[in-house]
Amino acid sequence: MKLRVSAGSAIALGLMSGPLDVAPCITYLMLPGTCEAECSYCTWGRDDYLSRVRWPEFDIGLLKGVRRYCLQTVEREGMENEMDEVLGSLEGEGDVAIAYLTQERAEILYKHGVRSVGIGLDACTRALYEKHKPGLSWERAMDSFGYDFSFFCHVIIGLGESDEDFLTMSQRMHDQGTRLALFAYTPVKGKRPVGGVSVERYRALQLASYLIEHGTPVEDFGIEGGRLVDIPRGFDERAFLTRGCENCNRPFYNERAGREPYNFPAERFGSYDIEGEIRRYLRP
Repeated sequence: MKLRVSAGSAIALGLMSGPLDVAPCITYLMLPGTCEAECSYCTWGRDDYLSRVRWPEFDIGLLKGVRRYCLQTVEREGMENEMDEVLGSLEGEGDVAIAYLTQERAEILYKHGVRSVGIGLDACTRALYEKHKPGLSWERAMDSFGYDFSFFCHVIIGLGESDEDFLTMSQRMHDQGTRLALFAYTPVKGKRPVGGVSVERYRALQLASYLIEHGTPVEDFGIEGGRLVDIPRGFDERAFLTRGCENCNRPFYNERAGREPYNFPAERFGSYDIEGEIRRYLRP
């Protein structure tokens, strides 16, 4: 059986050669084949790329020594059987990223000892979910958090949400014990843009969601006309690191190496004026 491996993970494992500015902390894997969800922002199916990451295929036997991995699923008929087979073939500990859970899917994950699950909600509101993910169900995605796993909610900033939409979702997830895994929508060549987010806005929302996750209630933030204008004290550089399941650092998923990362894959913040970026967004 073939399994897709992110280019960075494949280089780290010695399956292919290439430069690594920052090595992935876990191995990123993906089920083979196409995805039938047809989300508006997704680039999957274009030359083996998902966002800016290439995912070449390798025989699953070459991955027997992997100890820690994250398996990205795809939405199509028969996916459950493939997921079951892959999880049964891998020997290490794994997390799973998936659009939604059903009882069947949850039972497969329980059987293979999966502890952490990332639900690809992506959009902050029902209306935006239905706009960008018309082949999937908001209710089914939200119902997924009722199963017995440690959950992360994948959210993409830049799909048309207001700051208030995002902060409300952040509070909702925090209240139910779910942490956020943040992504920035960045248009990719060859795909019609469906949104966008400046690095200044992304920085402000990164910090705000981090503070909410650590106990600051959304009511303490200044919001005017749906826009964030004031953040309580509590600047912490850890807010700008990649967030996701344990040890996840997703190097350069949103942007090319050499540019200011939306999510820093390591505590190397260089000379970027992050506090200044946030101030410029809050008080333009």
